[in-house]
Amino acid sequence: MRLTALLINLSLTIFTLDYIYRPFIQTFPDLAYARVGAVTTHSAKLVLRYPLPLSEALEAADELNREGETEEVEKLLKQDSWEVSVWWRENLDVEGLGIEGEAVELSWNEGPKVDLVEENDWVGVVKLDKLLPATEYEYRFAFANSTVLPVSSGPLTFRTFPKANSAHFKFVATSCLTPNFPYRPSLSSNPTIKGFDLLASVLAKEPKHNPLGSAAVIASPEAPEAAGSAERSSAPEPEPTEETADEPTAEPTAEPTDVPEQDDAPQTPLLSSVSSAISVASEKLHEVTETGVPVPTLPALPTLPALNLKNALSLFKNLLPKRKEEEGPESDANTEFAIILGDFIYADVPKYGGDDLEMYRRLYRRVYASDSYRKIYEHLPTFHIYDDHEIGPNYIGNSNDSAAPFPRANGAYEVYQNNANYDPLLPGGNYYTFEYADTAFFVLDCRRYRTDAEQEVGDKATMLGEQQLSDFYHWLAKVNTTHTFKFVVSSVPFNTLWYGLDGQIDTWAGYKTERHEVLQKMSSVPNVVVISGDRHEFAAVAASGRERGSILEFSTSPLNQFYIPFITSFDTSGASTATWTREAERVVKNDDSEDVVEIIEETVAEEKVLRYVREGQHKWGSFEVDTRDELHPKLIFELFINGHRTWRLNLQGKAVKKTPPTTAIGMGRAIGANFKHAMEALGIWKALGL
Repeated sequence: MRLTALLINLSLTIFTLDYIYRPFIQTFPDLAYARVGAVTTHSAKLVLRYPLPLSEALEAADELNREGETEEVEKLLKQDSWEVSVWWRENLDVEGLGIEGEAVELSWNEGPKVDLVEENDWVGVVKLDKLLPATEYEYRFAFANSTVLPVSSGPLTFRTFPKANSAHFKFVATSCLTPNFPYRPSLSSNPTIKGFDLLASVLAKEPKHNPLGSAAVIASPEAPEAAGSAERSSAPEPEPTEETADEPTAEPTAEPTDVPEQDDAPQTPLLSSVSSAISVASEKLHEVTETGVPVPTLPALPTLPALNLKNALSLFKNLLPKRKEEEGPESDANTEFAIILGDFIYADVPKYGGDDLEMYRRLYRRVYASDSYRKIYEHLPTFHIYDDHEIGPNYIGNSNDSAAPFPRANGAYEVYQNNANYDPLLPGGNYYTFEYADTAFFVLDCRRYRTDAEQEVGDKATMLGEQQLSDFYHWLAKVNTTHTFKFVVSSVPFNTLWYGLDGQIDTWAGYKTERHEVLQKMSSVPNVVVISGDRHEFAAVAASGRERGSILEFSTSPLNQFYIPFITSFDTSGASTATWTREAERVVKNDDSEDVVEIIEETVAEEKVLRYVREGQHKWGSFEVDTRDELHPKLIFELFINGHRTWRLNLQGKAVKKTPPTTAIGMGRAIGANFKHAMEALGIWKALGL
């Protein structure tokens, strides 16, 4: 018995030490990868990390030495940078052009060069320009001698954004991830991030131009199985169980239905009316409880499974209530990009490695080395913003860029994340904007410029800083009547309903004066939606302005981290929120039975909880935007927990009158470009010497 106890304690100690120190041991210095960053209608940023392996350098040096090029040998071994070119071509839609016969391949075009410098940890970013809108391209990297760099087992592709006044598309948002969580003892050198595996499995079901629709494409390029049989490498990812659920309403209604309560957390009904601009419809989540394990009906005694931990856990899971997946009509929209809202690495937990540049870089390499994440970033553009754990716990920058640990932490973030994002509004900054068709995005920096909310006196505490706040207000005014939906991306929750550990300090709740001003500005603009994360829980909250209008916030996390069971740190009733008395319009009948508008006063809560979910170690939100009907734009939000769609919300947006961007000249150019590409596909253009 003592020996057993000793072995158990020894095993637990080894597992604990493995979890704590593996990030320090796994350095991945030879990591090679390519991914897509910022994409526009006519450009794309491509990222490459490729440190020349020492063995290749020595072989090249040995060959030069045999040829008597001693000076070249010395220069090669001292070289601290490499010049690589990107090659690209359009992925021709042969079927769309009506071309029959053998597949047509367009020739490769040499693009700009990317410098791989040791100073930047061998990470380089290159930008392709003068591309066509809504077009899929294939790309690869090669040395000057045309040797293609082996950074992926399959083709690398991206799709430019459409240049249109309307669109129908999806994107996903999440935050907070740590490799190999929950901890599993493993001898594999490749970190596992289950949240990305689940996301890849869901994206693989989408019908589309998206390469994730092919199971063969999403197979891990670095996995040991890659060398195995074709059948094994093309096996699809495990899919979430699909079960029967009620069909959603065909159209959103002004008076939404109530959301049923969950077993583990109190819920509140949906608000009766968010605003005259937005109406909400919620679809019920069904839960089914199974009675237990099926009992064999044969008269003979059943054969019992082997008594081990795996079978015991399986039996226990079969006895638990099963939750049915929320079902809705299958969408033909594709997920076009992912936004990761911070805590991409955890520099401070479980053990802080010190204010060391290499330590930060090592943590980024560990995530990018994961085959789980490779399934996503090789085929889906990913945009980033940091939160506190990329720098330090509850980091407060106070606009002081020289104070440790910001310089080194931000240096690693720039190389691995920010350089591939959209160009910052402030030179040297990290906040940026972008757009997809008529949908606009502002990605805030909620760490660098914030002041200490506990030490500031009166209303001086700021989350965004003076310059960023000014840029944000300018953006709101600019997109007010030019874009239908406006998404504001905040790494921390905008609502004030989170309590618990630092809930009233680290979120926007600690900056009440600035938050109040920002809320009034946003609520005066139609169709503003806030996307946030950080709290390892989910909440959907509607916030009303004092004068008019409302906004919605969806806070979703973690993708691959813990959640705290049993304890609710969120004010689910909204009892702590303020109330406004404001004027509102309603239609009534006069004495002649005619409809007239009457001005009334209404009392509204500043914040209304739509949904709160604590459970789930793997959460993300999916946003489906549909602005094809300009009078009835729609937004559908879907919450995914552990790979299953568990909640769905339909929102009716307000029509925004926009100036049509299409002109006769623009149409002529588009027709001309399409004609040219058709001729190139048929080989006629080249035959004519054009």
